[in-house]
Amino acid sequence: MIKITGISKKYGNRIILENISCSLNNHRIYALAGVNGIGKSTLLNAITQPAGIDSGTVEIDGIDNREFSSKFHFFYVPDSKEMFLK
Repeated sequence: MIKITGISKKYGNRIILENISCSLNNHRIYALAGVNGIGKSTLLNAITQPAGIDSGTVEIDGIDNREFSSKFHFFYVPDSKEMFLK
């Protein structure tokens, strides 16, 4: 399970994520959709690279994700194919 509690992130004066909380259960497939600039990639980065968030916590199977390199255990597929063209 991934438990996200109170994640917030700003870039300058622009608030991208504000007090986001949710739980994602194991053995399920989730989709994160929305218009450009809404914070989808920022949320995924908060899960995989917690040093970049302003506040909040993320636990993965009960372990704070700052205690291990979670970025090596997750992946996401962007909505563009440029990564496959090189």
